[in-house]
Amino acid sequence: MPVAITARGAVVTDGLMDANPVSTVLDALDAMALQVRDPRVVTGAVVPGAENGAVWVFSGHGSHWAGMGRELLATEAVFAATLDQVDVVFRRELGFSAREALTAEQLGGTDQVQALTFAMQVGLAAVLRERGVTPAAVIGHSVGEVAACVVSGVFDLAHGAAISASAESTVVLGTLAAVDEVVQAWTGEGMMVRRVNTDVAFHSPAMDALTGELARLVGGLPNPRAAQVPLYTTALADPRSTAPRDPDYWVANLRERVRFTEAVRAAAEDGHRLFLEVSAHPVVSHSIAETLLHDKMNDHAVVPVLRRDQPERRSVGAAVAGLYCHGAPVAHGFTPSTSWRADLPGTQWQHRRFWRTPTPPPGTRALHDVSANTLLGGAMEVTGAVPARVWQTRLDMENRPYSGDHPVQNTEIVPAAVLLNTFLSCAFTAGAPWPTCGCAPRWRRHGRVTSRWSCRTGRCSCRRG
Repeated sequence: MPVAITARGAVVTDGLMDANPVSTVLDALDAMALQVRDPRVVTGAVVPGAENGAVWVFSGHGSHWAGMGRELLATEAVFAATLDQVDVVFRRELGFSAREALTAEQLGGTDQVQALTFAMQVGLAAVLRERGVTPAAVIGHSVGEVAACVVSGVFDLAHGAAISASAESTVVLGTLAAVDEVVQAWTGEGMMVRRVNTDVAFHSPAMDALTGELARLVGGLPNPRAAQVPLYTTALADPRSTAPRDPDYWVANLRERVRFTEAVRAAAEDGHRLFLEVSAHPVVSHSIAETLLHDKMNDHAVVPVLRRDQPERRSVGAAVAGLYCHGAPVAHGFTPSTSWRADLPGTQWQHRRFWRTPTPPPGTRALHDVSANTLLGGAMEVTGAVPARVWQTRLDMENRPYSGDHPVQNTEIVPAAVLLNTFLSCAFTAGAPWPTCGCAPRWRRHGRVTSRWSCRTGRCSCRRG
């Protein structure tokens, strides 16, 4: 019966810039074998439902940081190509280039940051797909719903970029004075409160003046398609709603509260326990974990793709490794027919024999000696990590190594004295000194059990007491 492997490990080789990369990888493999920490080793336990992949979560405002995307633009062709496609729309609608803004680390105001958040998310999604990872389902948080629609197939990339250019845990929004009052009160009650660095109060009545223009702009775009990947909404009351992502939907996305907890809970109820936050820095991973723990779903995993000020290629590699370790499929491109590298070292054999030395099957000459009162028949040497010697024989009523009968409840059994004599003779044979005459010993009784023995024939003079 096949045994399910629940613990996995992987070594991250993305972004490996060491002078001796082979040595670095070998050191990481040694660390994995010894179960010690290493920055390139990722481990994890397989979680339920991960065999179909992870739920990709595209978070909203707050994941941006100066320097994000620069390494990926320089090292990941598919990331750069995706941003170049996005820039066609951004230059026309917003008058700036995502590639140039990320390279110069000039993120701009909220409107530009929101657009760059979208660009980073769809670029990361392209990198993940190129590495053989695909989503089992998709969730978008606030502005992250735009990238979620692109990845799920509702929009093409240009359509999503246009929506992003048109628009812009529990989040409290309002005037600065009102927010400060809430922060002070909740902090005094011992609650953890974190400010979101934005100058726009999204998902509040402050957006009413913008909803009309947003609906007009979105209405001029092509009709959305049906999702090709399960898509959970955070803008509507029913997280599983398949309502079209039309102007009314995006007005609700901008104006109404974000129903993120409901979307995560729906995904978990549908059997998902593995989540991947696709963003430049994790901002909702803790909310996902809190929701699952609150609902007593302890067997879960939440994996971020990037982290602020951390090497981006290595972070992507670690994210893919994390998904694999938690049970998600990764199309790495290797098959049983893939050729091994020609310069790999050969197997270092230890050259130990593990097969037995052939001996004749028990026959007349290989049976035990009836007169010796033992069951030791023909000897066989078995070679292995611990060498052993095995005796074989055949026992029937005609060759019982004891005189008379020995029935117990009408069943003939071997007397304990014969068994004891067999074991003692076996021990002597394995290592104890033997008579100098070379005769096989016979355990003799001299009125009582003693260590005195002599030749079984009784005709030679060798004795030991």
